[in-house]
Amino acid sequence: MMWGSMRGPAGRAAASVLAVSLAAATGIARADEVVVGGDTIHGKVVGVSGSKVDVELPYGKDVKVSIPVENITSLTTDEEFVFGATDGPETRGRILGIRDGAFLVGESATSAAAVPTGDIALVTSQKLLEESTLARVKNALRFWDANLDVGVGYSQGTVDSTTFSLVGQARRSKGPFRLLFDVGWWYGTQKKLGETQTTLADRVFGSMRAEYDLTPRLYAYGNGSVEYNGVQRLSIRGIPEAGLGYKIWKSSEKDSKDFLAGTLGAAWVYESYFGYCGGDAIDPPDPRCGSGAFSAPFHNDYFSVAFGLEWFYTLPYAGATLDGRLQYLPSVSDFTHDYLLKTDLGISVPVWKQVALRFSLSDVYDGTPAPGTTYNYLITNFGVSLFL
Repeated sequence: MMWGSMRGPAGRAAASVLAVSLAAATGIARADEVVVGGDTIHGKVVGVSGSKVDVELPYGKDVKVSIPVENITSLTTDEEFVFGATDGPETRGRILGIRDGAFLVGESATSAAAVPTGDIALVTSQKLLEESTLARVKNALRFWDANLDVGVGYSQGTVDSTTFSLVGQARRSKGPFRLLFDVGWWYGTQKKLGETQTTLADRVFGSMRAEYDLTPRLYAYGNGSVEYNGVQRLSIRGIPEAGLGYKIWKSSEKDSKDFLAGTLGAAWVYESYFGYCGGDAIDPPDPRCGSGAFSAPFHNDYFSVAFGLEWFYTLPYAGATLDGRLQYLPSVSDFTHDYLLKTDLGISVPVWKQVALRFSLSDVYDGTPAPGTTYNYLITNFGVSLFL
């Protein structure tokens, strides 16, 4: 059983009362001590951030409560913690108190250093850093986070099908300069009884994006993406893009990443397609196409005004998140026929520590696709996401 952090004044008060009640019910003293509104909680501090402190109660390892920092009057720990700051060196030592919006960290009250809650990037226990290589890597790369999404599907019967996807992302989320790297591979086949095997999905994608904050809401961005899609006969699509973004809404909750932003920029779209078989019969026949003619590879390119929407939102259930991006890239010379409309949507639901279930959707509508292919290409995936 676990209680998560509660939002709003009523939620924070409820969290504090709940913690005190549970701790008092046990009557068992632990090394760490938290004072909330004059009431003392004995337990073990297992998590610290700039907005809350997680305390494990004496019921067991899975019984803990999150207490907002602003509700804590006093806090002392027996174990040492390492405070990684957004700027400047790390601070190590026991937590000896909270005063004026800062943790007091050190070996004694007289020598303790004040670490403002707003300057905290990551807090890790010294013991965990000594025991875990992963914890040391996370501390060294505290401004970065990453995830790897894996999806596998298989069916056998009148129709046999196999699908596989692998998507990786790495992000530097600390402002004012942010980076995002994104790569993905989707592949799937299908074979009906008595027929030859066909390819359902054959797509490779990669992108890099940089953002720089100009004001709390306005930012400049630049990104480049490349894509291959065998099903759509797309040899390569490259799109360099740059412009400005504006956060129409962002959460006022401390440590929240929730936002909705609009972007406007300039882009160049380059598309190269594979050749294909078609047209009237020719003599002698083309060995690649039987009696039909072979159309040579061709390309399409244009300059575009790039419109976009981006969002990230924490859903009110189990820490689930919703993220996505919508892009409209029309040609400046023929915006009604030559354009791209791209949609990416993802939902993540945490299930255990650094593991989540992940549903993703990627849709590309191409106003000028390769002959013999559809305008729209939609691919969905459900799998497991591993977070670093």
